[in-house]
Amino acid sequence: MIRLVYRPLHGSGALRNRDLRYPQLTEATGRLVATCMTTCEQLAWNHFRQRVGRPVPTSTTQKRVIISYRKTKPEYGEFAEAVSHKLGREGFLPWFDEWEILAGDSLPREIGEAFKEVYAVVLILTPDFPHGKWAREELETAITKRIEQNIKVIPVVYESGNIPELLRPLVRVDCTDHTEGAFEAQFGRIIDALNELDLNPYRR
Repeated sequence: MIRLVYRPLHGSGALRNRDLRYPQLTEATGRLVATCMTTCEQLAWNHFRQRVGRPVPTSTTQKRVIISYRKTKPEYGEFAEAVSHKLGREGFLPWFDEWEILAGDSLPREIGEAFKEVYAVVLILTPDFPHGKWAREELETAITKRIEQNIKVIPVVYESGNIPELLRPLVRVDCTDHTEGAFEAQFGRIIDALNELDLNPYRR
């Protein structure tokens, strides 16, 4: 809980030295603070990139990556958000529904707009993922764009379950070990794929 203490310098309040304690920040204010902190962190990373001579991502150079998941459990959403933050720190533009869709927005329109300029789709697979209406729509759209436009589709297994038929030919990233070290290692595979990194040291 964040407590703001106000001590008036004049008047009866000063004589009693009474503290005025404000309630905990509202959820909306908390989100605003978190957004500001993320922005500050991104500015720091951009400054570091400039210092070491690396290009700084801009709104025109950032590649959009859609994070598709089902939020039937809190931990699914938390994992999707963690992936989104890490993608942002790596210079990509994550499309995470909690950051993009507001009350009153048209869900089909917002998702359709996101897919127009998409570079890649990260599908976070959980046992109930194939049963979600919007998850299936996003999966089918991602596969169609993979075939027609060669976008990247990266399946990430958060919890073991039935793999959708359309994803079985694709190499998956196993994130079923939820410890921090394991997640960092597996996330590196996602970044390597998005950056199209050639891992063969002997290829010339």
